[in-house]
Amino acid sequence: MSSAFLSVLGIAISVSVCSLLLKGLGSSVTPVVVCIGAVGIISLCTSGLVSLGQTVDRLITGATGEYARRAVKIIGVGYLSGICADACDTLGQASISRAVLLAGRLEILLLALPCFLEILDLSIGLIG
Repeated sequence: MSSAFLSVLGIAISVSVCSLLLKGLGSSVTPVVVCIGAVGIISLCTSGLVSLGQTVDRLITGATGEYARRAVKIIGVGYLSGICADACDTLGQASISRAVLLAGRLEILLLALPCFLEILDLSIGLIG
């Protein structure tokens, strides 16, 4: 585990406990504390995005064949749509979250459909 991940966990627990205590006291600054914590967590998460982007780029360029490239893209779409949907859901936007998930599923379907059609054509050619 990286130190950034452990920091994220520490911030999340600290903000959650502070939020619970402030809410119990009837304080109106609870949303501010939560927003500050979220900004801290997001800033820690974005520090690793450059290396993640480089790794994904190596996977896409190093993948041999169209099927491998499509598989990497499908995995990326799945993760990105899931992360975005979770963020929207956390912010209280459940309908936007569901729309993002639907868009991700449709994108995965569009990416996988040509491979499926090729497999279908191949199997029909083997049968007939």
